[in-house]
Amino acid sequence: MRTRLARLALLGLAHAAGAWPRLRMCAASTPGPTDAAATAALMTSCNRRGQHAAALDAFEVAAALDAACYVEAMRAYGRRGESAKALDALAAMQSAGYPPSVVAFDAAIRACASQKHWPVALSLLEDLRDSGLCADAQVYNAALVACERGAQWDEARLLLDEMVKLGVADVFSYNTAIATASRAGKWQEAERLLAVMSEGEGISPDAYSYSATISALDRGGQGARALQLFAKMQAQGVSPTVVTYNTAIRACASTRAEDSAGWPVALSLLDDMRDDGLAPNLYTFNGVIAACATGGAWEEALLLLQEMDECDGVRADATSYHSAIAACRRDGTRAAARAAVKLLQRMRRGRLPTSLIGFTTAMNALGQAGYQLGALAVMQRIHGAGLRPDDTATHSALIACAATGRFQQASTLIEQLSTPTREAYQSLASAALASGESDAVVQALRERAAEMPSLGRSGRARGRGRGRGRGRGRGGLKRPGRPAGDRRESNSPSRKSAYDPAQRRRPGSRRGAASGDVWWPTMSIT
Repeated sequence: MRTRLARLALLGLAHAAGAWPRLRMCAASTPGPTDAAATAALMTSCNRRGQHAAALDAFEVAAALDAACYVEAMRAYGRRGESAKALDALAAMQSAGYPPSVVAFDAAIRACASQKHWPVALSLLEDLRDSGLCADAQVYNAALVACERGAQWDEARLLLDEMVKLGVADVFSYNTAIATASRAGKWQEAERLLAVMSEGEGISPDAYSYSATISALDRGGQGARALQLFAKMQAQGVSPTVVTYNTAIRACASTRAEDSAGWPVALSLLDDMRDDGLAPNLYTFNGVIAACATGGAWEEALLLLQEMDECDGVRADATSYHSAIAACRRDGTRAAARAAVKLLQRMRRGRLPTSLIGFTTAMNALGQAGYQLGALAVMQRIHGAGLRPDDTATHSALIACAATGRFQQASTLIEQLSTPTREAYQSLASAALASGESDAVVQALRERAAEMPSLGRSGRARGRGRGRGRGRGRGGLKRPGRPAGDRRESNSPSRKSAYDPAQRRRPGSRRGAASGDVWWPTMSIT
């Protein structure tokens, strides 16, 4: 017995030291059965340390297995996302003559939850009941997680109701049900469950309860309600976490203009987060920049990118830059358009991938600011990056051709459209007129345009902007109660910013040429 235990312990130490493959061959050649209890103990230890491959290796080389070994194998397969193999292990366990147990079903259901196999998870729950076993809170919660991963709100609601009747529902059960409602777009149900937790006895909502509900409201387009709930959470004495702050900040980006929220509140939340001793991460900054993009606060977006460069452990990614470029396009000014091109340059220098949306957004920023040649240069850059322009980018290029009288280029571009539209042929007709084509050609193109379907209201394709300047949030609403020179707003008057923005340099303080495309040769992105 001691020899067998020592052999298994040696296998575990070997895997931790990276010498597992060699000692596994030695173990396979060692005669005599391996003690099943020792195998289960080793597998449990490996699973707890996150060494799921080691646990499965011990499972494969063991000569004797018991029910605990099969359970640990199912757990390891589940953590590795191999739900089918976990079900095979359950079937092998039953074939070996071991009676089904609640623990075994729990491991199998959790394995199914990891791969969104909620029908199988619910089927296993039924099998557990048919076996005469009583599901506990852990099993129900595992089935709830499977429903949450599959966004199956109706099934999750039935499970939660059943758990409440049995008296086994806990905070995790309600939180998972709220998250399921969020995924399924049922923000009213998420609010209802949170209210049940707040008004009930014995179960109180925690930070995750509020975070999941705020996320549900955000997904349902209820940004203002989400921010109100965040304030209520703090009033109830529940301390927000980084996830809670990130969720509230993300709601600022989707808040409607008439709600008077948006990027000023997002910046204030960022300050409050630091005041609470929480370190913002990549998702925090990207959320605030997205809120700035919604409100056209491009200079604030550039400041946030600068903060990310100065923040330890946080590096701006492609999403950060794309949102900042969107903020430049939303502003609609020439300075913002030049900043959008500089952001593309910074992405190239930083070896960050630029998506087609990023290029197209920069094109629209340039086009609406009057830099039509710059927009066409970005179109060339799209091809240089190995991307294929879509109809949105092509429409933007056609608008630029119409403004600059490039009829031949516009004729080539219109052939690249998957669906020619009225606006595309109108741009082609304008290009023909500006380039001096005959009246017959222009008239023919206009008649052709009348026969085409309309593109509809598409801001990106038509290159429209709102032309908001600094100091204005969504809907052109001025930031309330801010002294001159202070760029931030705080929800709490008693709170003070954790840093002094006046000591930081402001990007874009140097203005380029303000006429035509004169500046473009010095700003080439090729």
